This record gives sequence, structure tokens and C-alpha cells, in this order.
Amino acid sequence: MAWAFQISPEVGYFYSDSLLFSLQGRFQLVTGASTVKFSDPDKNKAACNGGTCQPSHYAMAGLAKVTWFLGLFGRFAPFLSFAAGAGQIREVVDLKKYKLDGCPPGGCKDTVVGGPVLFGPGAGITFELSEHFSLVAGVNVLVGVPKVMANMDANLGLAYLR
Repeated sequence: MAWAFQISPEVGYFYSDSLLFSLQGRFQLVTGASTVKFSDPDKNKAACNGGTCQPSHYAMAGLAKVTWFLGLFGRFAPFLSFAAGAGQIREVVDLKKYKLDGCPPGGCKDTVVGGPVLFGPGAGITFELSEHFSLVAGVNVLVGVPKVMANMDANLGLAYLR
């Protein structure tokens, strides 16, 4: 089984009551990829360290983001956003079709990278907890190019407003 987890700290400036400009870091941890130990290490020395290939388990990115709040409905505030930046996004892929000879019993899995140019839309809602704190729930899509990949994240967080 594979799963991904990311931490996305963000700091921003409200240009108006409905428009937020921010910078966001994205630190992604990916699990489920396997180490591959080839039975003939000489054949695979160029690609791996002595015949053992280790997958990448993380990716990092930096994004500039603009968020438009659509109004306040009681304690709720829906929003739309767009982010663009640079870095990597990663996904786990199954390598069954390559019939590698050093796979663990569950099969070979590796991570592939998207990027380094990243961009995409987002949407969500905030719920005001107090004058300074809000819960934030949202969905973001990131597209990476020239190494093409699309990634969708569901996020839950806490916002502090000064």
C-alpha cells in the first residue's frame, strides 16, 4: 500500500478583504516504494549503487499563490486559488511490466517525479473558530511540466490571522 503525506506551511498578505497573496512550501513524504536488489549487480551498476536501487521518498516545492474569498456566509468563507512555482511532486508506480529480477515478494514499486515547473487551481472553505483562528479545508491540483504529472491533494489545516 502507498500513501502520500505533505506539510504545506503558508504565509500571506491580505491585499483586500477578499484577496490574499501568499507563499507556500510543500514538503511531501511518499511511502510504498520498494528497494530493488538485482541478482546480477554488474549489469545494473550504472543505475544503482552496487546493484541495489533505492526509491525516492520525498519531494519539495515552493509556490506563489493567490486566493480569492467569495464572501462570508455566517462563519464560513469559500475560496478559489491558483498556485505556481517550482519543485517536485511524486507518485508511486508499479513496475510489474518490467519483470525485474530483484523485486521483493509484494512486487517492485518506485516513485516518479513531476516538475520542476508546477501550477494549478484550488478551492475550499474556511470556518471561523475565533477572531484569530480558522479551520481550512480544500482541494488543490498541481500539474508538473516538462516532466508531466498531475496531482490532486485534499488538505485540512489551521489558519492564524493577525
